[in-house]
Amino acid sequence: MPAALENLIDWGYTDGASAFTYLLNARNHLYYAGDNIAAENWADAKTELYNAADDFGLFGKYLLQDDVWYESLRRDWRDALYWINDNWPSPIDPYKLTATKICEAWAKDNFQERALTIGFIDRMRQLIWDEPFFIAWAARPEDSGD
Repeated sequence: MPAALENLIDWGYTDGASAFTYLLNARNHLYYAGDNIAAENWADAKTELYNAADDFGLFGKYLLQDDVWYESLRRDWRDALYWINDNWPSPIDPYKLTATKICEAWAKDNFQERALTIGFIDRMRQLIWDEPFFIAWAARPEDSGD
């Protein structure tokens, strides 16, 4: 994987982990606030609610910010997708199989698939055996009379 793309993915992973940590912390603060409310400990409940609000803010920072104060997971993944789009291989011409390419492949492979090739050629001969030749190079040579 190219280093530029790997960095963007790593940053996104790190930001995602940070966002989850703050979300989990906010959840815990809400539980603590609930416990404090049940115990009628209003000052500590208030502190836990403020802490939860702060952690929700940090959760949003790591998950959703876009160049305001911090480049977040949202930004990291957007940049990664732009990088993929910008570096996607350009369309290539469709492959054209030619007799020359077939012969070159046979030679390169030292004719390892010769039995398969000859089998196909023999079958094609059977299929056209009784058909007339209309191609000049395939026609019987004419007697020049020499």
